[in-house]
Amino acid sequence: MKFDHTFADPALLALALTHPSAVQGQLAHNQRLEFLGDAVLQLLVTERLYAAHPDWTEGQLSKARAAIVRKETLAALADELGVTAHLRLGAGDLRMGTARSVNVRSDAIEAVIGAVYLDGGFAAVRTAFGPSVDPLLSAPAADHNPRSRLQEWLEARGLERPEYVELPSTGPAHALTFRYEVLAAGERFGPAPGSSKAAAMAAAAQLAVAALIPSG
Repeated sequence: MKFDHTFADPALLALALTHPSAVQGQLAHNQRLEFLGDAVLQLLVTERLYAAHPDWTEGQLSKARAAIVRKETLAALADELGVTAHLRLGAGDLRMGTARSVNVRSDAIEAVIGAVYLDGGFAAVRTAFGPSVDPLLSAPAADHNPRSRLQEWLEARGLERPEYVELPSTGPAHALTFRYEVLAAGERFGPAPGSSKAAAMAAAAQLAVAALIPSG
């Protein structure tokens, strides 16, 4: 997987990657680690937002954090870091494609974060996941609909509508990561990843919003 941590206790990683459907009726699955990882991730994002934006208000910081830790963002991160491809699910869930569920993928990355925390402490979490979180920190208000905000901002200034350019996707066929750029105000923003084409376009739009629209 694509994060910087070598487990002293590999069983923690195995547990983090085990969906409840793989061990029905048992406790040896990733939900408890997900619970822990959610809190650890909140702290990681909070710490890095606080350091990166000394001029932001509490409201701006809270809004940005909420967007970074939302399930769609975390699901894309699980794909990007290779977590999705290593999930263990029950046979029925595999047939139904449950691994592509936003909830399953976002829960899995939180569980892995929890496992890294137990294995190496918060410093290990910073090393493993800080580089993946940092590119997400620039969104001034972390809009839930950045495509609409970008288009409205451009139209209000008499500029052309944004143009979204699809780039080659990455990853295995069952866990593709889609990639888009957006052309706006004469500039190109991206590439931005996403677990779907819509998510990748929204991520690209958010990059443009962060660069073009002043915060405040």
